[in-house]
Amino acid sequence: MKSIKRFLKVVLLPDLVYLIVRLWLKTEKFIYVNLSAPDYYHKKGQPLIVLSWHGRIIFVPPTPWSNRVKILVSASEDGDMLMRYLSKFGYEFVRGSSRRGGEQAKELLYRALLEGYDIFITPDGPTGPSHRFKPGAVELALKTGVPIFFLLVTTNRPVEFNTWDRFCIPAPFSRVYVFLFGPYYVKNMDDVNFLEKEMTRLEREIDWIAGRRGDDLPGF
Repeated sequence: MKSIKRFLKVVLLPDLVYLIVRLWLKTEKFIYVNLSAPDYYHKKGQPLIVLSWHGRIIFVPPTPWSNRVKILVSASEDGDMLMRYLSKFGYEFVRGSSRRGGEQAKELLYRALLEGYDIFITPDGPTGPSHRFKPGAVELALKTGVPIFFLLVTTNRPVEFNTWDRFCIPAPFSRVYVFLFGPYYVKNMDDVNFLEKEMTRLEREIDWIAGRRGDDLPGF
């Protein structure tokens, strides 16, 4: 019975969600801001650390550089489910979290950066608290000198769920804004607090922007 439940959760559910999301995303209008910024660093062979909040990860669309990104996914059944879903967008993975296999995960992410991969981390995952940084990404940035970017997504018509991460998706036929902010270079571990506040501030600003018509925004 457990194996059947696991199959339904880890195999069938992600496949079903993927099909629904692909159809759902076709109804959305995407507006991208600064998404070409990594090209400058990639041409120099410089990898990046990309951060996004856990509650908005499901509608982070594939980027032009998705095939050179490794994503940190928790070593759990929920992580198995997320990995199957995101693998359909061309991403690769490192397994682990701040609770299970954390040190091993950091070592694998460090190796991925040395190999030239960008890495994608939700700094408040996998169990929160919401919008509170864990130190792993900052430690990696300090150790490697790799710049941090924030990939923040918002919409003018959000559907928010009552979960720890305030899980959010865009309603059908919405405008979805995808912003890339950075670079941020880490000088010491005290930067954890600054980055947490900066990422939260920027999210509030783009949420406000999403309430306006896209045509009214400079550069759109």
